[in-house]
Amino acid sequence: MPTVSRCDCTQIDLTETIKITYDPSTSAFEGNIVDINVDFNACKGINNRNNDLWAYIARLYYEGEITNEQFGEAGRIITDDGCDEATNFHLNEQGLTRGYAHDEDVWTFIAGRDELKYHDGYGNKAFTRAMTTDSSSAPNGIMHRVCPNCVSTHQHIYYRRLTEISDDFDLLDNILYHGDNGGGNNVWGVDFSIHSTYEDALAGSNPWQCPEDSYNYGSSFPGDCSPSGTQVKGQGSRFSTGNAQRDVAFYVNKPEHAHLQVIPTTAIKGLSHAGGVAVLDDETNTIYMTGIGSDIWHYRDDFNYYTQAAAGDHTVIVNISSQSHTQFKQWSKSGIMFRAGLEPDSPHVSIYLTGGEGSECSCIYK
Repeated sequence: MPTVSRCDCTQIDLTETIKITYDPSTSAFEGNIVDINVDFNACKGINNRNNDLWAYIARLYYEGEITNEQFGEAGRIITDDGCDEATNFHLNEQGLTRGYAHDEDVWTFIAGRDELKYHDGYGNKAFTRAMTTDSSSAPNGIMHRVCPNCVSTHQHIYYRRLTEISDDFDLLDNILYHGDNGGGNNVWGVDFSIHSTYEDALAGSNPWQCPEDSYNYGSSFPGDCSPSGTQVKGQGSRFSTGNAQRDVAFYVNKPEHAHLQVIPTTAIKGLSHAGGVAVLDDETNTIYMTGIGSDIWHYRDDFNYYTQAAAGDHTVIVNISSQSHTQFKQWSKSGIMFRAGLEPDSPHVSIYLTGGEGSECSCIYK
């Protein structure tokens, strides 16, 4: 039986009339059914919840008629507030995970959460490059949001950029983590429109409408808007809140294997916060790298590391063209590191560009 939020329950009440005849010559009794009456009534469950299969099964459990295991199985199948857990249970039983197979000749994965997070998301520079230079709809680009658990009209949404993305504005960070218009850099109807299909987004046709012509930035993308303009709540996908839709992914209309390529990095987890991604531009040999972590300090280094094995004397030249932060941190770091190993307490010598005012250069060793 598939997982359902509710299931009706019909109880059969049967009344039989039996006529018993005694034959004195044989001293035998004979019984015959002469009437059958069948009534179909709502099952009687706990707490006066009738016509509800889960409540009926609960009543049987409390009366000792079924086992804990049987009651638990019923709870995994019939659930009014745990569909996600029940669905994941059955997927895990079959060795399956959620996912979305995008057309790699058209789209590039740039960010995702939960089951649709295939790697850490692009940073500002790589994302802007993908949207404005490599996109099939350059110079402004189109983004595709996939949300399998959203209502049907919101499972596939296309963000069409109408204006140039400013160099000092992090559009991806604004969409993923904030409930505002990016200081006027991401205004509905001015900087972007929303569409239901890729073809509409390319042509600029059938843009979505918003209730009373007002986009709700506080609820995050897509602002409670819809194809008809009817308010549709609860479809936002802000990554920084647990109340938003889960299992969400974003794609840019750039072929997955064109120019920008994700390359392996190592998350050195002294405190289990480290993560990030590196993206190589094979045209310019530029690496766009993101990183999170607690710090590179003492015996618990926690950071994202793009590494190449080496032995003996080496000369390394790296041009750090820019460093940006979604949140300003004075001791955020990017630079060159020679490291004895990949353990959090490995000795190293490093030269960093830090996040201090005006950007400062520091040499650190351990």
